Amino acid sequence: MICCKIMTNYSDRNAQFSVLLKKLERLGDILCANGSLFFSSEDKVVTSKTIKRAFKNSGYNDCYIMEYTKENAPQEDDDTNRWLNDHLVRNSFKEYERVNQATLKNISQKLIELDKFVNEMSENQAK
Repeated sequence: MICCKIMTNYSDRNAQFSVLLKKLERLGDILCANGSLFFSSEDKVVTSKTIKRAFKNSGYNDCYIMEYTKENAPQEDDDTNRWLNDHLVRNSFKEYERVNQATLKNISQKLIELDKFVNEMSENQAK
């Protein structure tokens, strides 16, 4: 999961911006605003390395990625901040759901084990 601002020399003649956009669209959501590219993905496997690879494969030499988090909140114009904050909240909710599902599964397994243990204890006491 990532929400970020990506900066590079977008006017590089050796690079293919349309190819880059297609690659990024497959990975997540894109916003072009104020001469910058903003990107967000709910997919856990999409990282800054994945984004850098998409840039390299589109002909860009390098890019700078500024990741946004709760601690590093966006400081852009109002519309861009709204888009970024919406995506940050969505990504946080997805992570919260993922963690909760894993926790519930773990609790369920522990309860089954406890139930078996209690049944064995009851059977042993009945003997």
